[in-house]
Amino acid sequence: MHGRLTLTLASSLLFGLVLGAAPELGSRAEAQPGSVRDRRTQPPPPAAHPTDPPPPPRAERPGVRRGMVWIEGRWDWQRGQWVWVPGKLEPERPGKRWRPGKWERRGDRFEWIADAWDDLPAYPTEPPPPPRAERTPPPRRGFVWVAGHWDWRDWSWVWVPGRWERAQPGKRWQQGRWEQRGDRFEWIAHAWLDLPRFPTAPPPPPRAETPGARRGMVWVEGRWDWQGGDWVWIPGKWEQERPGKRWRPGKWEQRGDRFEWLADAWDDVPQHPTQPPPAPPAEQRQPPRPGYVWVAGHHEWRDGAYVWIPGHWERQKANQRWIDGRWEKQGDRYVWVPGRWQ
Repeated sequence: MHGRLTLTLASSLLFGLVLGAAPELGSRAEAQPGSVRDRRTQPPPPAAHPTDPPPPPRAERPGVRRGMVWIEGRWDWQRGQWVWVPGKLEPERPGKRWRPGKWERRGDRFEWIADAWDDLPAYPTEPPPPPRAERTPPPRRGFVWVAGHWDWRDWSWVWVPGRWERAQPGKRWQQGRWEQRGDRFEWIAHAWLDLPRFPTAPPPPPRAETPGARRGMVWVEGRWDWQGGDWVWIPGKWEQERPGKRWRPGKWEQRGDRFEWLADAWDDVPQHPTQPPPAPPAEQRQPPRPGYVWVAGHHEWRDGAYVWIPGHWERQKANQRWIDGRWEKQGDRYVWVPGRWQ
């Protein structure tokens, strides 16, 4: 009985020693050159940057919501492949404007230029678009039409339609305009300007008129008048003659830095001229005429102006000689001494 127990214990101890040595034998067997290896290849790590451009963007229906900005969807590079990121609405930010990002090639790969909220300039750096065509309405009494213009609002161009402004006495409307100053454009605002009482430049050339002639009437030529800060043409007209009067046209005359109107008027016709008559025009010499004397032409004073009276024949008087008339200065005026027989 005792011998069997001893044999059993010895067998168990030997089996344990064999099992304990088995891992070591296995590791030695793997280390041997003739043993079999696991040759399966591992997948390469995903590329950090794409080498091809992204696919075309997917069609989206942008959301519209007051006070929100639509951020378009885009392709993103995640774990070595293109992944679509859907668009979304973002709250607006005062003084900011959304700048979309983009994929840009740099060398042999594409890199993402990040989207961002950029600060908006207080003034535009580009001129406004061409003005929109507007139908100017017919004139409206007591009002001034203000043409439409582009305005810079919330960092973008906004069209402001034309409108009527009530006229202001003694004022002239000056349309606003965009003016470049340095690297930006600034708005020169609309304004009502005081009208100048007098023009600083001469009037335009007079307009052509063909009045003709009317017995007993005087033609008063048309002229430019200064009204409401601008030149206005006043057409000519007929005026009834006035006995003992002569029409004197007005004229614009420069005085200092402005032009003033010297008014037209009916002047009293002087009974005697204060200036000598003009040179007599050349008359055709008449051949002798038996029994007659040639009386040379002369200037006559009529209605405040010199009028030429042509020469004529006078019948000869026995034992008489014709003496021609002449203009003679007497004091501050000229007096006509008529011709006579002597």
